[in-house]
Amino acid sequence: MYKVPRTDNPLICQEQIFSDALVNATILTLAPLLSFLAWKWVFGEFAESFLPGKKDVSSTFMPVEALHIIWPSVKDVQNSLEGWNSGRSIPCPLKNMKPFLHKYLRKWSPPPALHRQNAMPHIKSYARFNPSEEGAGELDWAIVTSSNLSKAAWGTFQKNKTQFMIRSYELGVMFLPPVLGREKDGTLPRLVTIGSRAADHFSVAVPGNPIVESLPLPYNFPLTTYDPKKDEPWVWDLVRESPDIFGNVYIPH
Repeated sequence: MYKVPRTDNPLICQEQIFSDALVNATILTLAPLLSFLAWKWVFGEFAESFLPGKKDVSSTFMPVEALHIIWPSVKDVQNSLEGWNSGRSIPCPLKNMKPFLHKYLRKWSPPPALHRQNAMPHIKSYARFNPSEEGAGELDWAIVTSSNLSKAAWGTFQKNKTQFMIRSYELGVMFLPPVLGREKDGTLPRLVTIGSRAADHFSVAVPGNPIVESLPLPYNFPLTTYDPKKDEPWVWDLVRESPDIFGNVYIPH
């Protein structure tokens, strides 16, 4: 078992115990709003908050397999239930789609069981998941929130780390196995995403299998990396002259 380092917030991770399988887990985020991002913040303060034991990682980029940003493509928006108009709820200007982010982008491809393939996202979610093939879909924890992937929403240190500044009021719900209940023998429940391999594995009635809590999060494992030759990430301030499913073009406000 792995013990997460103590934090300043005893209500979340202090003294919590997680499975050995998730010690090397990676960050997964679905945040349909990208504000101006500095890579030192993303791979420094932000990463340190989400990855147990990872400190002072801002001097270099995170490995491609350590951060996954699910992001709709232009084609996803064009062919969605609302056509181009759905892109107005995915507010990312071209200047914020930084080149360093491209290799971390993953395609919007919810599990078929959720029936959301053509519905564009707006709510934000973050999770730390099991990167192994056999454990795909098992989560260490998950957060569904209004918080964008930005300094304003998550906060940043100021004045030589003597002050922590959060500019936005946000609201979210965190799903954490240790607070979802325990079995009589003290075994923690497993947190899995609906439609994943982990969900299928734990759904089999086998003596000794733990309690399973399934979350309807739009993550489809294995995640699919953007193909730079075919996939163009959505940005909302470019004119789109190709018609959507309703025959409309897209003119930014």
